[in-house]
Amino acid sequence: MSDGARRRGRPTKANEEAITPSILDHATAEFFRLGYNEANVAVVAKLAGCSKRTLYARFASKADLFRACLEHFVEKRLRGIQMNLRASDSLEKQLVAAATALCSYVQEEETYNLHRLQVEDNQRFPEMIEIMEHAAVRPALKLITDILRIHSGHCSDARLQFLGKQFLAITALRQLHGVLQPSLLVENVEETVKFFIRGAGLVEVK
Repeated sequence: MSDGARRRGRPTKANEEAITPSILDHATAEFFRLGYNEANVAVVAKLAGCSKRTLYARFASKADLFRACLEHFVEKRLRGIQMNLRASDSLEKQLVAAATALCSYVQEEETYNLHRLQVEDNQRFPEMIEIMEHAAVRPALKLITDILRIHSGHCSDARLQFLGKQFLAITALRQLHGVLQPSLLVENVEETVKFFIRGAGLVEVK
């Protein structure tokens, strides 16, 4: 095979493993910068150093690529939170750590662009809500419900799901809205977490 053919999209073994992360990184930047409809798969492939054929061998459609980008974006951030949680910490300390990180992440420019993309492309891309729910909301919710489950074994799954959603609503989601409306910003994460724990009746906060 000629070097030219190899460059047009047939990666060497040495480059094989690097292609998918490169595609995801460049595609995420394109989606967040231009929106779903305006993002160009051919441009993403060129930036990633592969052909469209190589890209579509990994992601069957543009929607699949977008879903993978969102999962990749969220997973990296949630993994960072999980790595910083200490099993020996109390419920309050773990929730404060998670809320602090989540509130920090939602203030990133990339997260704001993702929120804008969701608002602008929702009608033109009906699958957007389902993809956002699957790739972003559910993993974040699982992170919180797993913390709650460890410290509140008596709670039913339905109760944990409810509490997890309420926690995200008063922390990460409120902070996201606060980027647009500063009066909604979470000013004191520690007090917010204490308020949540008291209201949920989980443990006594001293």
